Amino acid sequence: MINIPSTIEDPAYRYKMPRMELKQESRLNGVKTNIFNLSDVAEALRVPDDFIIKYMCAELGVGKEKKSIIKGSHPYEIMVEVLDSFITKFILCPKCNLPEISLFAEKKILKGGCRACGKVSKLDNAHKISNHIIRNIPKDMSEIDVKIRVGDEDDKSTTSKKSKKGKKGKKKKKDKDLEESKEDEKEELDDEEEKLTIESTEVAETIESISDIFTEKGDDMSIDDKKDEIRNQCVSIAAERDLKYYIALNSILCKIQPEGEDQKAKNVYMNTILLTFQKSASIFTSMIEEDGEEGTKCFIMAMVNFFITQRPDLDIAIAGFCKIAYDSNIISEEVFLAWADKKFKTDKKSSVYDKKAEKKFRKAAQKFLTWLQEAEEDEGEESEEEEEENEELTEEQKKAKKMEQLIKEEKLKQEQALAESKAKADEEEKQQEEEGQKIDLMADKADVPEEDDFDIDDI
Repeated sequence: MINIPSTIEDPAYRYKMPRMELKQESRLNGVKTNIFNLSDVAEALRVPDDFIIKYMCAELGVGKEKKSIIKGSHPYEIMVEVLDSFITKFILCPKCNLPEISLFAEKKILKGGCRACGKVSKLDNAHKISNHIIRNIPKDMSEIDVKIRVGDEDDKSTTSKKSKKGKKGKKKKKDKDLEESKEDEKEELDDEEEKLTIESTEVAETIESISDIFTEKGDDMSIDDKKDEIRNQCVSIAAERDLKYYIALNSILCKIQPEGEDQKAKNVYMNTILLTFQKSASIFTSMIEEDGEEGTKCFIMAMVNFFITQRPDLDIAIAGFCKIAYDSNIISEEVFLAWADKKFKTDKKSSVYDKKAEKKFRKAAQKFLTWLQEAEEDEGEESEEEEEENEELTEEQKKAKKMEQLIKEEKLKQEQALAESKAKADEEEKQQEEEGQKIDLMADKADVPEEDDFDIDDI
């Protein structure tokens, strides 16, 4: 147990709450932080757990999943610091500094009444979640007497007004309900706006950051290092799977720009794009092995967006790019052909998806897709011919053919063994000849007479 808030170090302090139990969970679409005992912490603070998780998401700039999971990897120190700020804003009494605030709303203003000193205070209504708190305060949450919350005079005026309302009161209630429903819709739209898209500043900054690191380290950075850098930076902004592929492809290719307007410069530009992608293709192969079919969809959307939306001047390189993606096992032949026939569909809900851009991309890639289709048809014809030949053969002919094949293989092995033994014999003979030549040379030297000693009588 820790103090409420954790910044109080007094061991004898009577207001306690459980220490948050966190676990980092890695799934297909990124790392998450799970607060296992969120409900226990919320119970100690006497607020709904939804208030706490919403506040944390707003402060950390991330989204949430389920009841107690937020996107991204967040250490305990950061999480407890955010929780303490929530306590300071919405749980501690501004007057006595005790965690005895009971939340209530008055005229759409968030207020708190202290259970200890009775002080009624206006809380932080400027915060992003204040409207959410106002709309979702449980009816049985407030333990503050009506007189403490709104005062005797307000209570009397409210009572006198009730007697005069009649039908007008019912109408106002309907209007109020309508207003609240509109506010709920607005909040939902706000939540959608918080979701990252290809237009988000965080996405552009992440692409720039990764690209700068790749440029700075150059060839010193391995494929695994690049993959890890992409993954880590995508996790840090809680990017969904579709944005992860979009960020990865743009990080690798965004720095490449044409150096002129003539045809030679354009050819260099196109070849540089293709070669750069080819060197890093294994990054996407590995990503798709992890993400499966969903990963393939995300890569197709990122590829279409890059060539049609961002670099329409590179449409001539699309066929070559698809060939590299095919050769690198990023997109299989079946998927390419199914996608060309509109049988393999990408995610329409993704911010990377663009129906018109896909149509243009298919048209630009037609040369590659035709080649792929023809290659498949040729393979199909060959396999059909083989099947027909096999069907025409009788059982005895099949056995004879199989035996003939085995004899050929055995004969080939014998020929290889004979060639190897012959080569070995030639090598040994050559060595013997060289040794014989050495012996003869030494013998010749031994037969040469030595010069006689000088004698005076010989003159």
